[in-house]
Amino acid sequence: GNDGHDGVGVGLNYTQDFGGFNIAASGSFGYISNDNLRAQNSGNAYALSYSTGLNVGVGPITVGAAFGAITGNGGLDLVTGLATGLGDGYSVSGGVAYQNGPIGVSANMVFSKADHFRDQFDEDSTSLESGVSGLFSLGPVLSAVWTIGWALYDTE
Repeated sequence: GNDGHDGVGVGLNYTQDFGGFNIAASGSFGYISNDNLRAQNSGNAYALSYSTGLNVGVGPITVGAAFGAITGNGGLDLVTGLATGLGDGYSVSGGVAYQNGPIGVSANMVFSKADHFRDQFDEDSTSLESGVSGLFSLGPVLSAVWTIGWALYDTE
């Protein structure tokens, strides 16, 4: 198949509490190659990924956002000779959460767009997803959680 391998990734995470105000930031980078595909220009196909996120909390309220992207040079399947693989894509998300004692609620939204191609056909896909969740802690290791979500997907 067209499984990727020979990958490497690195990430950093920072968290700090400033007495009622807290911050969490993260970032990552990844690389993966696929020897089963030959890049359309030359060499092997590969993909690079990047991501970053930030959460800021004040008292019981936390607001967060994240961005992730992947870029790929796609490739030609060595068996069929047809274009296949991953092009470029990204995802943006944001959310807000409130937790006071054993009760918490949160809402989030995610938008993503990807460009990929299969068998010589260039396709774009987008998605928009949102959700609302609730939490009730029943003890130190047990919680009841519910989520209601909505999603819209489109492929061109």
